[in-house]
Amino acid sequence: MSLNELSSTDEQPSTSGNQLTAPVADSPDATTTATAFDWDVFADRGKALRYFRQTREAIDVMIVTNDDGEECVHLPIVSTLGPQFTKTLVTAMSDSNAETVQLDNGSEVKKIVVKDMDKQVLKSIIDMTYESTLCVSDDTVWPLIRAAIDYEMTDVLDASLLFLATRLDIDNCVQYFHLGIQHNHRLSNASFNFIKANFCDVIYKCMDFPELSADELTVLIASDDLNVKSEQTVYEAIIHWIQWSANERSGHLYPLLKNLRYARLDIEFIENTVAKNGLIVEDQDSQQLVNKFVDTFRTFTKKKDGYGLYVGLHPDPIRPRVPHEIAIVFGGWQEGVPSTMLEVYDIRTNRWFDTKISHNSPRAYHGMQIINGLVYVIGGTDGINILKSVQCFDTITKRWYDRQDMNEKRCYVSTVVVDGNIYAMGGHNGQHRIKSCEKYDPQTKVWTKIQDMNMSRSDGSATVYMGKIYIAGGLNDQMIESSVEFYDLTAKTWSLIMPMITPRTSLGFVALDDALYAIGGNNGFERLQSVEKYDIKLKSWQMVANMLSKRSTFATAVIENSIYVIGGYNGQTPICSVEKYDSLSQIWTPARSLNHDRSGLAVCVASGLSTAVDFTFIGRNELKLRKQLDSKDIDNGDADDKCANSDNIGTDGQTDEDNITFGSV
Repeated sequence: MSLNELSSTDEQPSTSGNQLTAPVADSPDATTTATAFDWDVFADRGKALRYFRQTREAIDVMIVTNDDGEECVHLPIVSTLGPQFTKTLVTAMSDSNAETVQLDNGSEVKKIVVKDMDKQVLKSIIDMTYESTLCVSDDTVWPLIRAAIDYEMTDVLDASLLFLATRLDIDNCVQYFHLGIQHNHRLSNASFNFIKANFCDVIYKCMDFPELSADELTVLIASDDLNVKSEQTVYEAIIHWIQWSANERSGHLYPLLKNLRYARLDIEFIENTVAKNGLIVEDQDSQQLVNKFVDTFRTFTKKKDGYGLYVGLHPDPIRPRVPHEIAIVFGGWQEGVPSTMLEVYDIRTNRWFDTKISHNSPRAYHGMQIINGLVYVIGGTDGINILKSVQCFDTITKRWYDRQDMNEKRCYVSTVVVDGNIYAMGGHNGQHRIKSCEKYDPQTKVWTKIQDMNMSRSDGSATVYMGKIYIAGGLNDQMIESSVEFYDLTAKTWSLIMPMITPRTSLGFVALDDALYAIGGNNGFERLQSVEKYDIKLKSWQMVANMLSKRSTFATAVIENSIYVIGGYNGQTPICSVEKYDSLSQIWTPARSLNHDRSGLAVCVASGLSTAVDFTFIGRNELKLRKQLDSKDIDNGDADDKCANSDNIGTDGQTDEDNITFGSV
């Protein structure tokens, strides 16, 4: 059998002459006959190709590079790299002046020099033809791309560009966006989404931002899911882009400004900054547009969001953006019993929304984490039983699913996610407080035990910094802990660090800006509003600004680089208040309260959800509009007018609650 035939069939080759033919495997008369031929190798196409390559049997050509690279190959195999590369080899082999070399097995082949390729690239692409896998690294990706373009190797180019998608950052995202467009590759979509998600940093830190075309910038700033904390960022992006080449770009100012959602800005900013900008003053169309902004600022709607900004679905100037990060809160004690309520926070409108998504298992004092759009609810109590069960909520289907139980019951459990795995630590198992820990792998759907902590901890709190798990405070069977320890995933060991200044249980514990923050909780005598910060580099604790109110058994999250504390217990009753901490100003400020008082709740932050809009002002109100259309409450001709008023938000920013749901069960 020839190498050509072997590359297109899975049948075992037969032999003749002095070698015996292999018996048919399924034949009842099959016998095992000793032979020098290795049938196991040739039963698998990949093994066979590797065999031929290693033994240099039936080699067609030797390819060499100027830096002493050498690969002996079979032409039918490397022809999978594409017709251009194959043509190059065939043309060179047919040249009468081509050098002929003798291999160590005695066969003679043509030696072809590939001048514009180094040995590392040559080896990578030849390996791919035999192994069906291209090895790409930071060192080889650009030489591979150049070779793929020169020789029209589409598979090599596709794999190399996919590798670049894993290396996206602020500096290269615009370059990679244009590279993806140039080659009609999905790298462009990945880069575009990265730019939208990191728009503020891209504007000010990416040298290539001005290289975006006017059309590309228009699509970006017109997107609902452009991740900007304030519409002021969009205005600054427009001005920055124009100023890069004002003479050539001034004609784009007016059409770009039309995409500014100006009703989402303070009127003072429009009047004192936008209207007085030199570029706008010198452009008549832009000046008239801004004047119209001011004149019509209060005419669209009387409705405002949680920030006091005008809000609605239509027209675009009052339409809020979709945040990149969504806080999802579930469970907790509410009106004396564990809750099944799931609330979501839209930071662009400073609003909490009840999802009304039903769940048949109430929870309190549970863990909560999100992986790939699946929200995991872990352990806790239903008010009667201590639980080891795990359930997850799919943010796409809006359905709940059961997952594998933990090995041990855990109420007051601490949970984190590292490298796509969930870690559950400590808690109370119904008999005593525990120090055992376990890990859940979503791929295998199995919980496995890991090393115990140094201390038993119930109602402690955990966070992740630089791939290590830190856990603080909590109750052991004797006292409230001030101790803190971390788990090294590589060494599989727990190690104690300097203890907190104040013993704390029912606390919040988060990592932000190279520091760990221990927040509130209970010291055994009272609920706390104090906060302390551990400087990881200095290895020391210091007190920082107190919260605005005392609280324990609350939820804590980092959203857009601010620490949020949500709900909890103030020593007398569950509370719904929310506040946030800015680490730069070191100030706590109120945020919008939950819709319901509750303690013992849990929160996770969903970042970059494909269905993020469903959990925001836009998604909620567009769904309500669809329901109205379906019930024929309004006709199509009035749809746009009704949209602007369908949110039921009063002038104080409060939304009337209704039975709108985000999805069916």
